[in-house]
Amino acid sequence: MVIVLFFVTARYKMNILPFLIILAVYGAISLFELFRKKAFPKAAAYGGLLVVLLILCNWNVGTMPSDFNADAYFNLGVNYMKKELPEAKTMFEKAIEQDPEFLDAYGNLGILLDTEGDHQGAVQCFEKVLTRYPDDIEANSHLGIAFYHLGDLNKAREQFIKVLTLDNNNETAKYNLEIVEKKIREQGAATLDRLMDKFQAQLRDDPENPALLSNLGMIYIMKKDYQNALTLLQKAVTLDPRIPQAHNNLGVVLLELGRVAEARKAFETALKLKPDYESPKKNLQRLEKLKK
Repeated sequence: MVIVLFFVTARYKMNILPFLIILAVYGAISLFELFRKKAFPKAAAYGGLLVVLLILCNWNVGTMPSDFNADAYFNLGVNYMKKELPEAKTMFEKAIEQDPEFLDAYGNLGILLDTEGDHQGAVQCFEKVLTRYPDDIEANSHLGIAFYHLGDLNKAREQFIKVLTLDNNNETAKYNLEIVEKKIREQGAATLDRLMDKFQAQLRDDPENPALLSNLGMIYIMKKDYQNALTLLQKAVTLDPRIPQAHNNLGVVLLELGRVAEARKAFETALKLKPDYESPKKNLQRLEKLKK
């Protein structure tokens, strides 16, 4: 009886063990009394029953599963993840093997992969989640972070903007967007500096090159240094009045400096030189709106 109870209550064996010990002692004393009274047939019967019970308790009447299912692996992964154990990744991978559409497992695996430096793998995991749940805030946010780690700032920016369209009070997305946009500005400024150095070096060898003057003037416009841009672009159109881009860029500078009539003339000249040139068309439309 004690043995049966031990196996039946195996899940709670530590709690019930003291009571089982008492029953076992009682059984041992009873068996001893039978031997003392030389009641051997009865003792043998009890012994035989004990053997039968031992066999039954150890007989596997069913087949144990050879492997966990996807949920079991996932739950183990979550537990390992909370404890920051490396086995978590393996558990989520096994969950996905069992169920290739287990999206929660993809999400958690993506977080782990991104943490480990496999940012492309993380992107694939989060994109898998978003194929079914495109408005999942957490997946979109983590995808943005993975893109940021990959250095794809424009895609990261798109993801954080999407999160804010879904939840405009998401402070984490606001913070992440600020970080990304700052990085984009820094990279843009660094690119402009490199281009400026390049054009300045070329101009030292060829100071009368109107195309180089126009290009460097455009860099100064982008850096909002309008006076230097004006000097370079005026020189460019003087050396070669046939460059439509130089006239258009000159018009942009003049407009920024408040010289509207001169800006209009520059845009019209650019459009006359190149009738299908969209930029001066848009700039002239902008001037018309300013008049209103």
